[in-house]
Amino acid sequence: MLTYNVHGQHDDRAALTAVVRTAAPDIVIVQEAPRRLRWRTKCAELAHSWGMVYAAGGLPALGNLIVTTQRIRVHETWYLRYPLTPGRHLRGAAFARCSIIGASGQELRFVVAGTHLATDDAERPGQA
Repeated sequence: MLTYNVHGQHDDRAALTAVVRTAAPDIVIVQEAPRRLRWRTKCAELAHSWGMVYAAGGLPALGNLIVTTQRIRVHETWYLRYPLTPGRHLRGAAFARCSIIGASGQELRFVVAGTHLATDDAERPGQA
């Protein structure tokens, strides 16, 4: 698993793709993923550029995104939006209930959660 803040995709996309493809994770949790106009397409394109697929997130999770390889089976997804503090960014979280077939052939179940907590010391504990 890998987590990465893509800074709204304003950074070097080729470098980002190289890092993710080299690490070859089964799951990537992304902060500051597309969440505005055409967000579904942009999230899917980002996942595809890494050889992965969209699992959950984007606009419903306020820019938090979960992408996976085909090895991961996603059973359920849900989202959480934190209360808005006036003058601050909207923040939230994405969740996915998943499974993978382990080396023994047994199905292993787990939950993935991705969030981007506030930078404000007073706001962050309530979000956590």
